[in-house]
Amino acid sequence: METAEFLKQRYSRQALFRGIGVEGQEKIRAARAAVVGLGALGGANANILARAGVGFLRLIDRDRVELSNLQRQCLFTEEDVRHSSPKALAGERYLRSVNSEISIEGVHAEFTDENARELLEGVDIVIDGADNPEARRAVNRACVALRVPWVHGGCLDCRGNIMPIRPGVTPCLACVFGDDLRRDMFPNCNIVGVLGSVVHATAGLEAATALRMIIDPAYPKEPFIINIDVWNGTFRRVKLPPAPSPDCPACSGNG
Repeated sequence: METAEFLKQRYSRQALFRGIGVEGQEKIRAARAAVVGLGALGGANANILARAGVGFLRLIDRDRVELSNLQRQCLFTEEDVRHSSPKALAGERYLRSVNSEISIEGVHAEFTDENARELLEGVDIVIDGADNPEARRAVNRACVALRVPWVHGGCLDCRGNIMPIRPGVTPCLACVFGDDLRRDMFPNCNIVGVLGSVVHATAGLEAATALRMIIDPAYPKEPFIINIDVWNGTFRRVKLPPAPSPDCPACSGNG
């Protein structure tokens, strides 16, 4: 397609952005991504990436839509609540109505160490929308083993964080936080709540980071974590070590 014609199409405003351009948009169209967890953070990420034109999206979630989800989860409706729809399938249905040019596969399943490699088969990048530490640990272990880049994201109350990970190049999640992640170690939104605004702010950073990693295989050159607080309006970027930890059980293959 000629450049002039392409810039009249669906992704024209995105391709005009100098960080992407027509060449970058073609890389986005060729990319295959998995979103693990399709609740608040994962759903917002999937929405952004589908609209950005990522060529294939695999949406993985075990849960069904509930009324309390609608305050912050952008892929679902009251109709989905009435039918107790699986989030992965309701999200697939919604995103197909948004962008019929891409391939979308909803998978109604729990993400575990046992099925992680199968669920991530054939993808180029993984986006973290998990709502529990066990699933997030399984994502990290599988991505490290498969050498698939991924973007960790999390949010709670008014705070969020994102961290891009290139296995074998940057520190992984276990390098920074340890590998012994259990549900009883962390509060969740059922206890302390979460603002819809922090979900979308965090997802915006996470999805933008994923798009940049798709376009630039060397990004990030300097590993980092970004922490935000939307209630107090603060933003902090924390520099990480330049390489994986030699003692990391995931990166060393001993996890």
